[in-house]
Amino acid sequence: MKQIFRAAMPCLAVLLMASCSKKDKNTNPGNTTPDPLANLTTYEKEVVGTWRFERKTDTTLDMQNNYVSSSGYTNPCSQDDIFTFRSDKKYTKNEGADTCTANELYDEKSWSIDSDGTFHYAHSPSPWAFNNAKYYRIDATHFMVQANTIMINTIDRLTYYYVKTQ
Repeated sequence: MKQIFRAAMPCLAVLLMASCSKKDKNTNPGNTTPDPLANLTTYEKEVVGTWRFERKTDTTLDMQNNYVSSSGYTNPCSQDDIFTFRSDKKYTKNEGADTCTANELYDEKSWSIDSDGTFHYAHSPSPWAFNNAKYYRIDATHFMVQANTIMINTIDRLTYYYVKTQ
């Protein structure tokens, strides 16, 4: 019995060493498609998809950030605007059946959201390309983009609201 055990020990050691060999890191060799969301910030991942412009508000604050007044207004022609933000950081705008601007061309545009939430896109509420529009997620199907413009004695806060369609 001892002889069988001594003879089996080297075979068992070889089997154990073989089972500990380094495995191929690619656990799915047939999948070579990179993750399209891999190079996006957390905020950008939340925005990828199709969104409908819901409404906008214009709030006036005093210089100490205290509420002065607010108005909610949205041109009916804007409420069917559809924005499609893609993972390649390009987006398109479709005005739908009710257009606000005759003959306006809507070509593909670039977008991005910095890690601090600054949202860069051509249809931003940030006037004159100040690039101070901030992204805020409301819930899984809503987000808003808010930009402040400092006037002489007040702060004008323009907020755009979007709802997910797909």
